[in-house]
Amino acid sequence: MHKQKFNPADIASDAFYAAWNPGDTHFSSLSDTGHLLITKNKAAYDNAYYILTDYFHSEQYQEAIHKKIHLIDLDEFEHDAVSIKLTKTHKFKPVSSVSKCHRLTQHIAKADQPINNVVADKFVMMAFDEMLQPDDFFKFHEVRTEYRVSISLVKNRKVIKTIKVNMGYLTLITTSKPFDYQECESQEKKATRPSLFNPVYRVDKVEFMATFNDSKSYYRDVVDMLKI
Repeated sequence: MHKQKFNPADIASDAFYAAWNPGDTHFSSLSDTGHLLITKNKAAYDNAYYILTDYFHSEQYQEAIHKKIHLIDLDEFEHDAVSIKLTKTHKFKPVSSVSKCHRLTQHIAKADQPINNVVADKFVMMAFDEMLQPDDFFKFHEVRTEYRVSISLVKNRKVIKTIKVNMGYLTLITTSKPFDYQECESQEKKATRPSLFNPVYRVDKVEFMATFNDSKSYYRDVVDMLKI
């Protein structure tokens, strides 16, 4: 018997738009593949659950190591109020694909403006052009933004339970009680984040950070000569 294959990102998007109502609190990632929805409308929650039922009961969902869809009904817990925080954290994954490094190098060679308005050192760029733009002149890292949702349930002015999940494709939270919501950036990583000091480019909706490959002594020597 042929098993139904689900696309979790697509079905999560369908569930989000079926549940979302104007006035609800929501957040969507830049690529629009991740959604957070907080609603007091239990019917909206039920609509999303209906769309996701077959997926939730599938082997594909049961065998998934990282669950990327969360439906959380806080009314299952005794509480007076809820505090919900969305924390954004930036991660940097080295790009090892030769073909991808070539494509990203060509992107820089076209003199496209970095999206973070951080320009590479002028002597580094002069050396890059003088050496005919070699593919290993820069090291590339894919900039990934991860979203962590923290839910604190309050009863009698005390936090009685905390639920933490990665936002994933969809995190839908319903509560009939008052709640507050805030978004923040991971402070401990913000000040030293490499993308504050190196150019970041967006290619096909994905962000990449470029750093001068100073592990190559020949490249370093050319840059140093241009400074004289």
